[in-house]
Amino acid sequence: RYSSRAFILSSMKKYDEAAADYQKAIDLDPEDAVAHNNLGMLYEQMGYAKQAKEHFAISEEVNKILDKEGIVSETHPPIKEELPNDQNKTSSQEIQLQELKDRSKTIKSVFTKRETFREFIRFITKGFKLDK
Repeated sequence: RYSSRAFILSSMKKYDEAAADYQKAIDLDPEDAVAHNNLGMLYEQMGYAKQAKEHFAISEEVNKILDKEGIVSETHPPIKEELPNDQNKTSSQEIQLQELKDRSKTIKSVFTKRETFREFIRFITKGFKLDK
């Protein structure tokens, strides 16, 4: 949630506040490759090349570890392996890939549909609480 708020703050050009939220997200989960990557991009935008490189490097290292362990990360979707000719079987990787595609569509809709974006902003301004 801190990363989500940081994304919104950065789009509002409140870079220092956004950096603080990304850092809070990282403090809560030091292995959050996405937060490290996004903080790197923000630092790069702010002109802090050294800090940006540090966070990009951490993000890449975390992703390498996740890939090595066979864990799907949000920044690196799984690679689809060739399956035997049995079309009736669905691999867990295909299921994961479909779930990732579904999440991507949902996330994209938040930022491309005006009413969905407004709902998202209301959610954030209400302290991350859903309407009943």
